[in-house]
Amino acid sequence: MTEKVQIGVAFLLAAFPTTTILKLARRLVSKNLGVGEEKEGGPLELENLQCVGRTNAERYLNEGISTIAELAWTDPIDLTIRTNRDFNFVIDSISQALLWVYFEEKVKQLYPLSLRGAQEVCTLFEDLDSGKPKAKHAAEETVLTAAKKMGMERESFIYTLVAVRDDPYSQFLYKIWA
Repeated sequence: MTEKVQIGVAFLLAAFPTTTILKLARRLVSKNLGVGEEKEGGPLELENLQCVGRTNAERYLNEGISTIAELAWTDPIDLTIRTNRDFNFVIDSISQALLWVYFEEKVKQLYPLSLRGAQEVCTLFEDLDSGKPKAKHAAEETVLTAAKKMGMERESFIYTLVAVRDDPYSQFLYKIWA
């Protein structure tokens, strides 16, 4: 390397955090070579999750997570440490990803019914199995309304929710959240 290049590299390393340099390099490579997850100016897949904007999606991308499915089955403790994000934010993102895997874009129709992710699915089943008549009735009505919104029969919808609830990652998130 020539002395000018060495000085330029030293300046870049001193002036910008390494993550910023990596982000800029990834954008340049993606734009100039047409490779990678990013489309010019387009959203990353992870931005489909509620409350995951470009910055957080790029943080996950920096840790090798580029798809919602990859996020769904990621160790939340390890990801929290690697991204330096709040633990509750990370488990919420993973919880949403677990439900997204089953319903994809249509999951957004469940948000007004308080079904954002796997954690809420576990709570719904807790209410369905509860001995509290009001909670059980509200949960039953939520299932019926949600099934209609998703264009599914009640039993098929419940079968899918059981798959979400019984996923070991869902169970882990629910236990640490509750």
